[in-house]
Amino acid sequence: TRAGLIDRQIDITAAVSDVILGTPVTGVARLVGQPCVELCPSNDEARFNVVVTGTVYSRTIGHGGPAKVHGHSITHFTATKEVIYEPGVGFRSLAPHVTARTECYTDSIAPSRGGIAGRIIQRRASEQIAAQRGQLTAIAREKAVRRIEAAFERQLTERIAQLNQTVDF
Repeated sequence: TRAGLIDRQIDITAAVSDVILGTPVTGVARLVGQPCVELCPSNDEARFNVVVTGTVYSRTIGHGGPAKVHGHSITHFTATKEVIYEPGVGFRSLAPHVTARTECYTDSIAPSRGGIAGRIIQRRASEQIAAQRGQLTAIAREKAVRRIEAAFERQLTERIAQLNQTVDF
């Protein structure tokens, strides 16, 4: 069906490689979302919204000095993109709007040394993470929103091109 061009599930896995608050971070992020089409009332144009609801799951390791921090984040999101049809031009879309809520978790802290020195490293790392939790969550949310926008833009651009080809027939 024509709607099938737009409402196919999005499932993308990508490598994460970044520096967050001075700490190199590597891992993987998976974005899973389900698009749906909502018609928009308009007197002079054919328009609809593509709304994607979904989740970004990230699992990362922060390589910070004497400790490795294993963690994950979960971002629940809703992304909306308006699509307009103009006769003679075809379908085009506007910039996406994303709302997101992120939760960050520390799974483990692995000190590079054992014994009492390792426990001190682990405690200090844990205290530093706790003190920066708000900043870390805000950064993770912002990075997830950028991933969502880029994936949504890429996926919908391809699907709108297919829709325009279908309409040309």
